Amino acid sequence: MKFIKGCLLTLLIFITAITSLIYFYNLKLSKELIKENEKPKNSLLAYKDKMSERNKLILNSDVSDSLKVLAKKSDSIIKNSNKINDNLWTEYKINQKLYDDKKFKKLNEELNEKYSQYNSDAQQFNFRWLSFPLNIVLSNNNLRSYDNMYTIDYGIDNSENMIKRKKVDHWIETGEVTK
Repeated sequence: MKFIKGCLLTLLIFITAITSLIYFYNLKLSKELIKENEKPKNSLLAYKDKMSERNKLILNSDVSDSLKVLAKKSDSIIKNSNKINDNLWTEYKINQKLYDDKKFKKLNEELNEKYSQYNSDAQQFNFRWLSFPLNIVLSNNNLRSYDNMYTIDYGIDNSENMIKRKKVDHWIETGEVTK
């Protein structure tokens, strides 16, 4: 009987020790996750701020009304959507109208820098935190992975990229390959 009690006590101590180690490891990972989540979050905010700045500049400039409507639409999407890709086609249309405008050249370069930084930060975060078992920590902390952003290069013509994008989207939706 003493032998069985000793075995049960040892098993109980072992299970308690393992559970404590797992708990403290998970707590440590949660703190790391929250800290690392700030980098893509801040770069996304910086990118959105730069887009809003550009949109305000468009609204205060002497440009076509259609461009002003697109700027308002972009602002609305920035404020109301958590997914960066919701703004893809609006950003494309704005860029198509502004890519050769010298007034927006510096702003386009800054936008390229901001979205490049966001993509880099989002990829690093996703690479680290979407693999098992770290994805469990991600879901336990009610955080999500970051969307990789669309590929628009501000200040240049993106027509070919967007045609390819349309073809891929069409293929995903219907399974039909277009030429």
